[in-house]
Amino acid sequence: MDENRKYYKYTLIFLIVLSLLMYMCYKDPIENFFILTFMFSVTKLLQFLKEKVYFSIIKSISIFLLVYLLIFIILFINAYNISDKIEESNEKRDKTAVLMVYSGEAPRYSIDKEMRNIILRKQKKDILIYPYRLYKTKQLYKDLGKSDYKKKSIIMYNKLENILKDNYKLYLTYLYDDNYLENEILEILKDGYKKIIVVPMFLVEDDNMINLQERISKLKLYNYDVETKYTETLWSSESLIQSYVNLVQINSENMNKVGINLIGIDKNINNKIDNVDAIKQNIMFRSKIKEKLIQELKIDSSKIKLSWYNNLDPDFISESNELFEYGISEMVCVVVDPQLNELVKIDIYNEIKDQIEFPEGVEGKVIDGFLVDNNLLNEIVSRIEYVYIQNWN
Repeated sequence: MDENRKYYKYTLIFLIVLSLLMYMCYKDPIENFFILTFMFSVTKLLQFLKEKVYFSIIKSISIFLLVYLLIFIILFINAYNISDKIEESNEKRDKTAVLMVYSGEAPRYSIDKEMRNIILRKQKKDILIYPYRLYKTKQLYKDLGKSDYKKKSIIMYNKLENILKDNYKLYLTYLYDDNYLENEILEILKDGYKKIIVVPMFLVEDDNMINLQERISKLKLYNYDVETKYTETLWSSESLIQSYVNLVQINSENMNKVGINLIGIDKNINNKIDNVDAIKQNIMFRSKIKEKLIQELKIDSSKIKLSWYNNLDPDFISESNELFEYGISEMVCVVVDPQLNELVKIDIYNEIKDQIEFPEGVEGKVIDGFLVDNNLLNEIVSRIEYVYIQNWN
């Protein structure tokens, strides 16, 4: 075989790997271009195989790894850059700044943001399989269309600002979307505030909470005479339990014939040992919802299941199927997370649709657990006021 033909066959392998990975990562119109590139390269490669032209496995694997690493580096370089340059204000504000923190979700798929978020989450597994993570996120956005996550968080922000505006300056930030945490804290410092109450809108002390604390600690705000205090996560709130009971009541037609699946979000619980407290907190919170459903709505305890979304057992599919054994006419799946990502909700909906065969006459619903009600509002206000009266340096 001449040298040009030899190089050509490995160029085809390069193009196949490149086009496949780029298709997984990018959306239209770029993905369509790489679909065509992939099909062309595979067709040409098959011609070589028909001619019994063989390939070196070592060279082929080396090409795959090289392309895999190269694309990662390119995506990493192009990822959204978060500034950490601090500009202090000469003016000192007497008010206390309140920083409302959601995990965040972009309205539409953006490869730069999603790549940045993979890096920000610091999950080694996700970094290693970055094309799969990007592809899954891209497909969920296709099913979802547009996320209203930011719109819902702004509704909550506006409600809270109306209550706090006389005594506090309220800011809204996200861990994994525009108005990134670091940028918003730098804005607070630029505005001259020296006291910050951080309000995590997270249910439990999972990886989101760890990520939040680590990123704030990395800024070394004490060097600028800035003091930060945190409100607690929301799992201990009795009023939020009532919020979820209300959601069930609103979305259920017949309490005697309804089956309830309270789904816990373990997407941000990646290490069972380090996150054992988060697991316990989540189970405790949902168990209290179950107790209240039994007491207030008189739902049979056997018709209320506690399950998990991601890696933990029991999973929500098996628990949903078990509910059918109790003669229900309606299954209500409540995704229990006061700052629920819409991508998680659509993923749960898709899995239920694809994996569960509903008996004749049984209907199913997936209830959005994102809260913007007065129970959450009052809970947040009371927690802010409690932290405010603590001793400050």
